[in-house]
Amino acid sequence: MNSAPEQVSQVYNSVVQSGKGRLAGQKDPRNQAAYPLNEAARYIRLPPATLRAWTLGRPYPTAQGSGHFRPLIRPASWRPRLLSFASGQLAMRQVMQAHLKRVNWDAEQFPVRLHPFIFSVPADAAPAAMPIAIDPRISFGRPVVVSRGISTAAIADRIDAGETVEALAADYDLSTAEIEHSVLYERAA
Repeated sequence: MNSAPEQVSQVYNSVVQSGKGRLAGQKDPRNQAAYPLNEAARYIRLPPATLRAWTLGRPYPTAQGSGHFRPLIRPASWRPRLLSFASGQLAMRQVMQAHLKRVNWDAEQFPVRLHPFIFSVPADAAPAAMPIAIDPRISFGRPVVVSRGISTAAIADRIDAGETVEALAADYDLSTAEIEHSVLYERAA
């Protein structure tokens, strides 16, 4: 006689197999092309231009001419351009994971600190390699250099006033890289 867990497993497997049999030869309804971009954007409360850029990619200017962002979402249908219920879920999961890696959570799983994206720090960097943070408990939630709690705006202001990176690094006991990250963050913001 089978144990209870083995019986549950057998029942589960038979249900899964029968479901696969019923769907054999049919398309999964979640993958059916059904939503024009504007309609999908309205349902998920996203600007249509953003969803269009995520679906088609987008050109952008560079010093060497122009570049093109790769699409994040693959439409279920190109002509007419329609999305399905499941369009882009894998790509969006990767994007969301990259963003969620930049959040520190407390014991109750409440977000307490955000490490913003900085051009000079790889998107997949470990939290220890993210020198800038936004934390409501430090500097009233303004961006700071994590190692010392120094405002990135204060650093950029002093650079704008003509002080050198090396002088600021010595004043604040920061690395020159932390000073440069702070200035890059402020310039991008």
